[in-house]
Amino acid sequence: MKKNLFKVAALTFILALSLTFTGCGSKATPVEKFLNTSDAKSFAAQYSSADYSVELDSADGNVLVLRFTSTAQLDITDDVVSLMDQALDSQSSVMSTAVAQIGDAIGEDNLVVRFVYVNADGKEFLTKDFK
Repeated sequence: MKKNLFKVAALTFILALSLTFTGCGSKATPVEKFLNTSDAKSFAAQYSSADYSVELDSADGNVLVLRFTSTAQLDITDDVVSLMDQALDSQSSVMSTAVAQIGDAIGEDNLVVRFVYVNADGKEFLTKDFK
């Protein structure tokens, strides 16, 4: 269930990025420009729920961070992290294609989309980059 939820959220996010990016004339990076659009803000609000919040951020200029933070403390075992990592790995070819398309749409040739999963106590338990 979580695997499908994350897959749907990720693919919807990628579609939203590729269709809605608008640039402006500042010296901000393409990722920063996107983060300042109403579409980026509404994406985070739309995919947040009672179970987790979603935040978009940038890191290192070309990295778009999609952060999922659990609203309740979860008992995350190594097995759970491994299963989540495998689920994300199974989508790597789709994600890489989508990241390239987003990069083209926003004018960032070296775009990286980083998924970060955070427990309610603020501890990150999984981070995965897609290029």
